[in-house]
Amino acid sequence: VGSFRVCTLPSVIDKSITLPKIAGLVYRINGRVDVGTDKGATTTGTTNTVLTIEPGVILYGESGPSWLNVTRGNSIQAVGTPTKPIIFTSRDNVQGLNTENSSGQWGGVVLSGRAQITDCAATGAAPGTTACERQTEGAVDPALYGGANNSESSGRMSYFQIRYSGYV
Repeated sequence: VGSFRVCTLPSVIDKSITLPKIAGLVYRINGRVDVGTDKGATTTGTTNTVLTIEPGVILYGESGPSWLNVTRGNSIQAVGTPTKPIIFTSRDNVQGLNTENSSGQWGGVVLSGRAQITDCAATGAAPGTTACERQTEGAVDPALYGGANNSESSGRMSYFQIRYSGYV
């Protein structure tokens, strides 16, 4: 992609990893990329897979249906700095093709946690229970979210930018 070297993320990040900031390197999200495998609505305990992203890293969605999904029971640590924010963006942005009217070029970042939800997919499931879960909207390959644990954390994100997301 221009003068950048590209590292494509796997469809499932199945062990804890750190994406280091390396000059001239960008990380590619091609389709749905899961952080860990979904641990379900009822599992509790420690996080199995952690995606750590160093300050200044750039990740881009290849196309509209590309998105990063932090699955239930796993987490992201994307902590940038005021001078080195982490940037999640689109391929067009990396190539310098965007304008101020560009939007919806990739899916974005989704935290599929275990917090209570009220719009259950299962008929008869009580809102706010582990039986109440739902699929993400609009995804070609949807993921599950929901449960009964409002205190579980999907990680920490600070000093980051999400650009040109919102694929319809």
